[in-house]
Amino acid sequence: LLPNRRTTTYVDLFQRFKEEAIRKNKIFKQKYIVSDFELALVSAVHTEFPNSLHSGCYLHFLQAVHRNIANLGLVSEYKENETIREQCLQLMALSPMPPAEVEKQFKRIRALSSDSLDDLFTYFQRRFEALNNR
Repeated sequence: LLPNRRTTTYVDLFQRFKEEAIRKNKIFKQKYIVSDFELALVSAVHTEFPNSLHSGCYLHFLQAVHRNIANLGLVSEYKENETIREQCLQLMALSPMPPAEVEKQFKRIRALSSDSLDDLFTYFQRRFEALNNR
């Protein structure tokens, strides 16, 4: 367990992994990394493993979207309004797509979305941009 969720803490952890690998005559070089969408962790992964393919965990993504639906007071609409629910599900379906396709489909879905989902789409857009502008 780590004392906080700062980029520097994650960088320190990864450097310790690398040092331990060297001590054991191994190389700690990850080809693929899957993590949650915590920005500090994502930043540390990109700093310490710039050549690794990093993707976000789909379960964590779905949890984040559902959490935001609740935080934005959209639970009733999500449950009762099929159009709203369908638009949220389309948003959730973007995660496994390649980034260029995510952008294209996000614009399409957002253009057709209900006004009540503006804050949810803004959250997603900001998170996507932060994860992809490293």
